[in-house]
Amino acid sequence: MKRITFAETLENARKPAAESAWNRASIASSLRNCLKNTRNFRAQFLLGILKKEALRIAVNLNPKEIIVGIDDDYHVGMLSVRWKGHGRYHLPMEFSPEFPSQ
Repeated sequence: MKRITFAETLENARKPAAESAWNRASIASSLRNCLKNTRNFRAQFLLGILKKEALRIAVNLNPKEIIVGIDDDYHVGMLSVRWKGHGRYHLPMEFSPEFPSQ
């Protein structure tokens, strides 16, 4: 019987952890959109930070599948974070140095 190494365990945990971070970004984005017409700017700002950090973690965990680039068709000029089968999110370009370019 082959023993599972720590490296194998870590590699097997990457995709579920990336999906969990992606789901956190989805929830933060939805909550932020719900607050769009309110005057609660602090909550909007904090949810934006939460979304950005969750997407950064997801990209770092799964850089082969999650594509980061500049959007040229929907929100032109914004940073686009795409994961096939999961959708895409947009961030201001000020966050581009924090994400690995592809």
